[in-house]
Amino acid sequence: MKMFVTASMALLWASPALALHPASIDDRGKIAELFAAGDSQQVEVQELAKSIKDEKEILAYDTANNDVSGIAKDNQMLRDFNEYLIDDTRERDLDYDKAIHLTLTAYGIVTAASDGLPQMPVSEGRMPGAYDGKEITWLATARDLGDRYGTGGHGETTYFGGVTPGTFALTGVDGVTTVFPSEFNRPEFETPEFLALILAHEYVHYRQFTTEDQGAAMSYAEREEQAWEATKEYLLKLGFSDEERALLLKELVDPQIRSFTNQVEKERLLKKWTFGLWTPSQGRAEAQAHDSDDLYRIEERFDDISQAMALELKRARAQADQEKDERTVSQYREFAIRFCALGGNVAQSELDALAMPRNGGVLTGADPSGPGVETGSCAFDVYKILASDIAQSLPLNVTTLSDQALPAQAQAAPPAPAEPQPAPAPEPQPQPNPQPAPQPAPQPRPYPRPMPRPAPPPTPQPDPPEHCGFGDGSAFCG
Repeated sequence: MKMFVTASMALLWASPALALHPASIDDRGKIAELFAAGDSQQVEVQELAKSIKDEKEILAYDTANNDVSGIAKDNQMLRDFNEYLIDDTRERDLDYDKAIHLTLTAYGIVTAASDGLPQMPVSEGRMPGAYDGKEITWLATARDLGDRYGTGGHGETTYFGGVTPGTFALTGVDGVTTVFPSEFNRPEFETPEFLALILAHEYVHYRQFTTEDQGAAMSYAEREEQAWEATKEYLLKLGFSDEERALLLKELVDPQIRSFTNQVEKERLLKKWTFGLWTPSQGRAEAQAHDSDDLYRIEERFDDISQAMALELKRARAQADQEKDERTVSQYREFAIRFCALGGNVAQSELDALAMPRNGGVLTGADPSGPGVETGSCAFDVYKILASDIAQSLPLNVTTLSDQALPAQAQAAPPAPAEPQPAPAPEPQPQPNPQPAPQPAPQPRPYPRPMPRPAPPPTPQPDPPEHCGFGDGSAFCG
């Protein structure tokens, strides 16, 4: 019972559960791509391994028949195949290890350094043997096929012994976790979340080996029981769907917990019945340790991968920054065009909504000229003013921008007074029907008197042509 309490309390310390979280969509996609690339390389490795086996049979046949020419060709083919195998194996491991590196930080198993690479924990070994009291760095690497049974193509690993099928990873007292990607051979195992789950599980073992009164005081079954109990907790934190979680609990996690719990109970009974003389098995932790040369090569490889990933991350960040800068410049160009088209009648909130560039040089260093922003145009001036203000950390104000960018004559002038319109002609009023003028009353006829002789009629003159005079009737054409 005391051991059970100790293990449960230790689980709270050893578990990284509080830091775990689902990965972002981008990171998850990258991990899936890297793991798929490793699987593709693994297929090529398997095909090359088969080709090497077949070629060796041909070589044996040609040797038996003393075919000198055939033997030379066979040996050359074997050299070529082995070179291809080394290259493909290296590419396979590189893809898998990159996936592991990214998984460690993307799911919060370890923290990320400023360059985005995992900060692997370093602790003092607490297991009996060569690593007791030494600083141990947790290192996670991928190996597969024959690599698990002995020294691999690069000489990194030592003999593990026969690995039970379904073993996803092993962690030794030297702090090295070896992941076996070929065992991720079922749909529920082929996800970035499952890789994160296995790495988190192995991290518990690393903590056991580096925590006083844990690893050395626990049997193999107790260590596994604790690690699988923690794994059950991690299923709730890594972003598994309800369906995936239920399937893994049923098919993997719960059966492992039951199996190791039963072993722990048996060990307690045996220890009780033998009055403490029987000691539970520590497992193969020491056998899983690497010698100093192998460990050095693993650390060196880990550093190489870190440097390669740092370069990739640097390039990816530079590309992302460039794309962000281009979007920012485009946004300010479009605002400048709109500002001028509306004569400065733009709300302050629209100016405030513009994304701030990464630094002051993003806008000033870009050439905004293009359709709608010709050099010397209103939009060009607006963009330059905004770029200068941001570079100087000055506040952006629509009114100030209008005063600077829009000349006085271009400001909206007050409307001119309307010209007076002629009064409409009065409509003709209907006139009454004309009445005949009254005639004077007849006068009495005067007394007749003799009439004077009438004057002779004047001699008729021709009418003057129209428009022939001076216009005042004083002269006539003639």
